[in-house]
Amino acid sequence: MLMIFSLLVKRLLSNKTLYKAVFLAIVFPLLLPSANSNNHFTYKYSIKTNASFFTVDPLNNIFLIESGNIIRVDNKSGKKKHYSNPSIGSFNLIDASNSLNVMGFIKNPGVIVFFDKNLTEKDIFDFRNFQFQEPPEMSCNSRQDGFWVYSAENWKFSRVDRKNNLLAETRPMYMINQEFYKPCFMTEAKSKFYVSDKNNGIFVFDIFGGFLYNIPINNICYFQVRNDNLIYFKNKNLYFYNLLLQSKLSIELPIKNYKMGYITNEFIYILTNEELIVYSLNKNIF
Repeated sequence: MLMIFSLLVKRLLSNKTLYKAVFLAIVFPLLLPSANSNNHFTYKYSIKTNASFFTVDPLNNIFLIESGNIIRVDNKSGKKKHYSNPSIGSFNLIDASNSLNVMGFIKNPGVIVFFDKNLTEKDIFDFRNFQFQEPPEMSCNSRQDGFWVYSAENWKFSRVDRKNNLLAETRPMYMINQEFYKPCFMTEAKSKFYVSDKNNGIFVFDIFGGFLYNIPINNICYFQVRNDNLIYFKNKNLYFYNLLLQSKLSIELPIKNYKMGYITNEFIYILTNEELIVYSLNKNIF
């Protein structure tokens, strides 16, 4: 019997199509909870805010953009710390994927402010001090103190360091997809660079800017990449798109009207027009 079982396992592993079919039918559904949201989310607390954007660092500290200013909410104490600098403008995005190097982006006039984990200013990168005819449309953190920027003047995504040395760049986006309009969100994860375009899906590049493939998921802006899953909130569901199997599963959210969401190993955060609601996860869905 043991020999027969061993032969079956070897056959399964040698046949990629069969392996994928069995994995999708039996194993993968067990890795994610069922569709009933009541089994998986427990209300923890909420924060009154009219924030336009938020994110969460790996330590579960919350960063909000409220009226163009940044607010950090400590995960343990709930204490808030505010940062604003009227001389450089209003913040549009925050990238806290590296808790030791939090990045705030100001589109106009084109400034990046780097913070430590406590929202203490470390450095300011002002694109006006370099040879940029127009400020970049968007930016996000990258490895080794670098960062990605998108320039509408040349249609390229570039990875640069804080001395403006070019580390990598993509081809012009119109050469990759003629229908590309503009990025809605971008992030670096696991040595890959991801860009969402609401009308044309999610573009995936290697760390050197080489185009790899497109994920045909439209009408989304914000997303996360965790453990080989691309995760995004859409309508009333939280979706998990497995990057290896190219399969998708979903969980019903506890609320339906919201701006954006974020998930960690312990919590799910959902931003509405009036508050940020935090739920604890009853099961580890990663």
